[in-house]
Amino acid sequence: MQNKHSVEFIEHVPTAPKAITSRRVGMIIFGIGVVYIFIVSGLSTWWIVPLMREIGLYGFSTAVMIWAVSAPLGALLLAVGGAAVAPDRRFWVAVIATMLIVLWLSSGPISQVIPPLFGIGGSLIMLSFLGCAWNWIKLRPQLSAAARPAADLQMLGQVFFFIAAWNLCGLMGAPTFVLRPELSQQFDMSALAINVGTAVLIFLTIGWGCIFFSQRMRKA
Repeated sequence: MQNKHSVEFIEHVPTAPKAITSRRVGMIIFGIGVVYIFIVSGLSTWWIVPLMREIGLYGFSTAVMIWAVSAPLGALLLAVGGAAVAPDRRFWVAVIATMLIVLWLSSGPISQVIPPLFGIGGSLIMLSFLGCAWNWIKLRPQLSAAARPAADLQMLGQVFFFIAAWNLCGLMGAPTFVLRPELSQQFDMSALAINVGTAVLIFLTIGWGCIFFSQRMRKA
């Protein structure tokens, strides 16, 4: 028995420094992602957006490009850092796939409205939300009284995300037709577009707040 423990100890010792190094590297990458998002995506927005209203999108294309990809790039840094803290091959596959999708979409491959794409995407969002709701209601009775509030708050956040997605669909498509300027001007939907766009922002803000506090409650 003693020899068995000795063998296990010898086998695990060399991996400890690697795990510590991986965790440190992961935390550094994660920290860079946080700072990058806060400065480039957050603070610079207060400068770039007003300037864009004056000189347009192509007046300072380099700065706009850096700002436009800041949130996706920063989010990917967070994911890569998190994956490095506790390496998992399956998560790395998801991170790499996400990076490829973001890079592809950032290159601007879509230059026209594709109605079926919105229909399929909206349907998948709806089915995913229904699946999340079903998992919640099925697992909720099994949770302890202390764990239920966090699960309920997380579900509430998903409810707000779904409502935001529904309004976002109305913003880009019917009835405001933001992606179809000729229809938006024809039906004079500018006032409604402002209302719907503001509602989307509010719903997303509340949803993210619910998710954040649900994680804090679960941790406690």
